[in-house]
Amino acid sequence: MTVQYAQNGITTDLIDFGSKRMTVDSKEEFTADVPKSATHIYVTLSDPQNSDGSQGAFWQSVQEVEVFEEQEEKVSDYNNIANQAKITTDGNENQSEGSANLVDGNDKTLYKFHNEAQTSEKYIALNFDEARTMDAFRIAFEHVGDTDSVDFAFEYSILAKKAGDSDYTKIADHQKANRTDNYAQVYKFNAAQYSEVKIVMHSCKTQGGTQNGWPAVAEFEVYGSEIEVQDTGSIAFKKPVHTPSGKNTAKNITDGSKKTQWTGAYYPSYVDIDLEKNYNLDTVEVYTPENGYSQYTIYTSMDGRDFDKLAEKTSKDSCDAEKGEVYQAEGKEARIVRVYMEYNSASTAAVLNEVRVTGKESKSKFRKDLRSIQ
Repeated sequence: MTVQYAQNGITTDLIDFGSKRMTVDSKEEFTADVPKSATHIYVTLSDPQNSDGSQGAFWQSVQEVEVFEEQEEKVSDYNNIANQAKITTDGNENQSEGSANLVDGNDKTLYKFHNEAQTSEKYIALNFDEARTMDAFRIAFEHVGDTDSVDFAFEYSILAKKAGDSDYTKIADHQKANRTDNYAQVYKFNAAQYSEVKIVMHSCKTQGGTQNGWPAVAEFEVYGSEIEVQDTGSIAFKKPVHTPSGKNTAKNITDGSKKTQWTGAYYPSYVDIDLEKNYNLDTVEVYTPENGYSQYTIYTSMDGRDFDKLAEKTSKDSCDAEKGEVYQAEGKEARIVRVYMEYNSASTAAVLNEVRVTGKESKSKFRKDLRSIQ
């Protein structure tokens, strides 16, 4: 028995998952060390043999096939809005590994907010332009595996307050972390309005607590309310989005905000925007993070099955956060717009902030049984 899979509906280029010889009435499991993104699973039976190894003349059959999907942990019903905050610190910041790393959605990059041994308390502050309703934080430190040769140990608190308030609310008080089995924590709390969140690093120790270490934080996430945006000029605004990865944040791609993000667990990955009617497209605008650069291809489809290539980005230019990257569609008729994310120089994840589409309804009859929107 051979198991293969297709990614992104490309069934002409199957990828091997595994092969095993099975006996009648047996059960086998095919597992992957890293989850695979798949739209189709193919099971092929071949070379039937009798128990003595001779060529079998029986009909080959499969009784049951089960496919298990990795479930995404949902921290909050709110989005992660940490990248919308202004970040400051009283530490000696390492400019080459700066504050953008704290909110880039990647636990493998580090924000080195104090680029020397820590001998006194230091803080990282995230300030929002206005108060947001928040109900969860997540903090992650560097993860080096099962053992840490220098034995890093962190002690920290997380505080929050609303502009104008004199006192902070303690969300996490003198918590401990390391770089092995306790490198990430999630803190959930009753929803409240805050405009400033502060991480206070009380200490960073190494060598069994005998020496002061150089502190860094890999990622900090703030789950809170968005500022409502209206983008009636885009025919993609508030339209449904389908993706095989990062489903919890897929709606961010068409929410009108260039500050919210969809994060797929890996690249290549894609998003399909269902315009819900057929349109003659004028432009497709793509907004990716300014940090690093992204490469991608844009496709369109009338039925969610057959796609035409519209444009691609192969350059290493960073995206302008406000202007985005605009592609002319020249009246191409479509109902589905797919952005196929192929590379992200700043992260192992596929990241997309917003997709805007302009055009006019074509009035042609549209299908309701779209393969990609299921």
